[in-house]
Amino acid sequence: MRKVILFCWRLLDPIYYQFTRLTYIDYRKNIFRVRLTRYLGHPVVLADGTHIQKNDLLLKIHFHNVRLLSELSQIQNEFQKGKVFFIWSKILFPVSRTF
Repeated sequence: MRKVILFCWRLLDPIYYQFTRLTYIDYRKNIFRVRLTRYLGHPVVLADGTHIQKNDLLLKIHFHNVRLLSELSQIQNEFQKGKVFFIWSKILFPVSRTF
């Protein structure tokens, strides 16, 4: 059943990709897709002191769920899945290496 759902999801994912204006960071190896957007809310100060004003550019980060699930489905141990996901996140998302 899980394989059937992943297969259908793979078929529908390109349509979803077109409608959400997502962009791949690197299509061949990345589990992230991103979208630039403008902040439209009230001014906010984050816990680290960052100020976000109206019309500031923000980067929305989306996981490529189909790719992620299909690659992690081969791993049986849940702890191992989390560990692999954490390692991929550190390696594949370039901004995360600067913090």
